[in-house]
Amino acid sequence: MPMARAVRLCRRRSFLPVDMRAYVAVHEALLELFRRFTDLVEPVSIDESVPGRRRQPAALWNAGEIATSVQRLVHQEHDLSCSIGIGPTKLLAKMAANLRKPGGITHAW
Repeated sequence: MPMARAVRLCRRRSFLPVDMRAYVAVHEALLELFRRFTDLVEPVSIDESVPGRRRQPAALWNAGEIATSVQRLVHQEHDLSCSIGIGPTKLLAKMAANLRKPGGITHAW
């Protein structure tokens, strides 16, 4: 959630300091994890990326299997959850990912 929205929604709030160096290190590690599955990873923001075509032959993987594997590895290696949207375009995939937060996998077709 963007900070400005959090401030508007939470009248009684306290914010903890951010360790941006640690956040960037995890971001870079996650990009490397995604590159195990695809030749193209496009960072959209510090906490969002878009994968491209897969490294493995299409006959060996389907999008759901890849998404499940990515989620499992993100949890095992970084103790984080991630929401994954699968779709024919970036916009549809992002909308799909937003439907099942946190930790869901959604197909947009």
